[in-house]
Amino acid sequence: MAKSVSALEAAGLIPVTVVGGDQVATEALGYRFLADRFPGEGPLGGIITALSSLESPLIAVLAGDLPDPDPHALSVLVDAATDHDVVVPIVADQPQWLFSVWRRTALEHLQAAYDSAIRAPHRAVAGLRIAMPTASGPRFRDIDTRSEFDHEGRHQ
Repeated sequence: MAKSVSALEAAGLIPVTVVGGDQVATEALGYRFLADRFPGEGPLGGIITALSSLESPLIAVLAGDLPDPDPHALSVLVDAATDHDVVVPIVADQPQWLFSVWRRTALEHLQAAYDSAIRAPHRAVAGLRIAMPTASGPRFRDIDTRSEFDHEGRHQ
């Protein structure tokens, strides 16, 4: 989480607010905390929580397991969001939904999808203006398995 917060701050995307998780631990690290309105329901609920609760017309979504998020990459996504509701980079042919930028214009659409029992961001975006720039490199990589976590720890 600390690396994601640092990348957001370095990209000038402040104030940074952590949505969901352990409030005590988050605040102990000095980060702003926002309770997820839909705990345990996946990332879409967190995105909706942020869009509906924060004042910014644009939010960046970063997973807490990104080993080395790049502030410049975030700036590129923000710049691409000018004419789009969501910008999600494509890395190794896979959209990185948890390294993305969302406009408040997506909120009503996302809430309707959520209310229809959709929980995955990639399923909730049909009908939105989406930009999917191709990106590469470790700056967009996340950690999904224990072996990736163990490998990353040996190489930092």
